[in-house]
Amino acid sequence: MIIALASTKMNLMTLLWGWKKTLQGEKSKKMLFFVSFLNTQTLCLFLASD
Repeated sequence: MIIALASTKMNLMTLLWGWKKTLQGEKSKKMLFFVSFLNTQTLCLFLASD
């Protein structure tokens, strides 16, 4: 449960970093969608294990 929470936090940080890069004009939307997808999966796993 703690691992899931930690990786969710890490994914959120990566998501914010990717979003910042996108705002800076870099084409990282594909990565952004991938990270948000991973983040959703992790969150679902976290809720399921609770």
